[in-house]
Amino acid sequence: IVRHGSGDACIVLNVGGTEFTTLRSTVAANPVLSDHVARAEANHEMLSSAKGGKLDAVFIDRDAKHFSFILQYLRNHVELQNSGLPSSQLSCSPSDAALGS
Repeated sequence: IVRHGSGDACIVLNVGGTEFTTLRSTVAANPVLSDHVARAEANHEMLSSAKGGKLDAVFIDRDAKHFSFILQYLRNHVELQNSGLPSSQLSCSPSDAALGS
């Protein structure tokens, strides 16, 4: 998906009860996250968005505390080591933090 291209659109991710709105191209930047979203949509495992919009949310069973940093990395390729997070909280890669094992 090309960022802001014809196939791009907004998507709502409900991460541990916190909603994040991003572009599908951002989700597509991570194969694990992209696969999870595709499976959830195919199986109609969607939640109603609390934001009252027309978008449904894909639920991700993870702590939302650092998810904004993961999205920042996927959007801008900003290294998490330079994000201001303590190194003790950077114990896994963005793909692992998103949904990996």
